Amino acid sequence: MASRTKKNSSASAVAPPVTFDLPEELLARLERNRVSAGLRTTSEMIRAVVDGFDFESCTLPVEGARRQISVRLSPEQRAMLKRTAARKGRSIGELLRFAVEALPVPKGSAKAKAAPKAASEPKKKAAPEKKPSAKSRAKR
Repeated sequence: MASRTKKNSSASAVAPPVTFDLPEELLARLERNRVSAGLRTTSEMIRAVVDGFDFESCTLPVEGARRQISVRLSPEQRAMLKRTAARKGRSIGELLRFAVEALPVPKGSAKAKAAPKAASEPKKKAAPEKKPSAKSRAKR
């Protein structure tokens, strides 16, 4: 039986996947941001989000339905998230969801497109005033 070799345990090593769930809308936002950032994987995007988000000062909201995904984080990111989650009494998944929610909505997204359409819709013209008919003039 072939023996498995240990992965390099240097600072650049990646820990086992972290699985958490996201609402479909956030997953779509994550994907659009990943593409616009030129990143190859969702894990790369989440690592960038973790590096750029201030977890210490965040206040976490409560949400509805979600979809589960798995991403790979560096051991340092995972340890930082674990410490922060313990301090805040939340899960790593909640912290990651909150960080993804903080991503900007890309210009090409449905939300960004909806506002200009509403503003550019032509206003309805008011109906022209009706002239009094002969019958209504006779009743006066």
